[in-house]
Amino acid sequence: RVVGVAELAPTRRIIRFGLGLARFPAKLAQAAALSASLAGVPVWNGAFVRRAHGDERVTAATIDVAGAQRTIECDLLGVGFGLVPNVELPLLLGCAVEAGRVVVDDLCATSVPGIYCAGEATGIGGADKAAVEGEIAGLAAAGREAEARRLFGRRRRARAFADALAACFPPPRDWDSVVDDETIVCRCEDVRWAAVRAAPDARSAKLHTRLGMGACQGRVCGAAMAVLRGVAPGAVRPPLSPVRLETLTR
Repeated sequence: RVVGVAELAPTRRIIRFGLGLARFPAKLAQAAALSASLAGVPVWNGAFVRRAHGDERVTAATIDVAGAQRTIECDLLGVGFGLVPNVELPLLLGCAVEAGRVVVDDLCATSVPGIYCAGEATGIGGADKAAVEGEIAGLAAAGREAEARRLFGRRRRARAFADALAACFPPPRDWDSVVDDETIVCRCEDVRWAAVRAAPDARSAKLHTRLGMGACQGRVCGAAMAVLRGVAPGAVRPPLSPVRLETLTR
């Protein structure tokens, strides 16, 4: 049973976004189906989760709604402020990355000859953008550039929706109003914001607090530090994903 949805975007911006969905009939149908599934569920706009309560498990959450706080009993809490492109593999291959995304040309070719990239690594945009970019990259890699270019219109439409979505639902601009000293930045090592607030770079934070040394090897907290402090993530090294030592020694 969903007891409530706290949406960071204000009501006016959401209404404007909803009206703009007329340009995207399929997305409008999806939005209508989602709204129907949430019938009767409270939705608070201009809101965010201030803190979670509980010891062994979540028992409640304090929600900030337009500056006023309320505590809601719950046993499960999901919080998200957007998505971050996964660029570890392109970085290992030497591909150029700017603003957290892989740099590609119109045919999805990267800065490394013979390597193409498609999907969220080139910028968050959803399944439609990822699918058409994958087709363009595949056709281009196979030497069928004329066919790939015929898909450019479809990609433009997918990107237009992604841009509208990003404009309506951006992450917080003032993180200081969202996080406090007890906010967990590194979940694996239980590192709080107070411990890394003044860290000049990722290496310093790692040496002094063990941030990034847990099971995810900085793949979660590295992005958090990049947003909160403008600290560039540390160098990417193989293995691409964490593995057991037993697996490496076989």
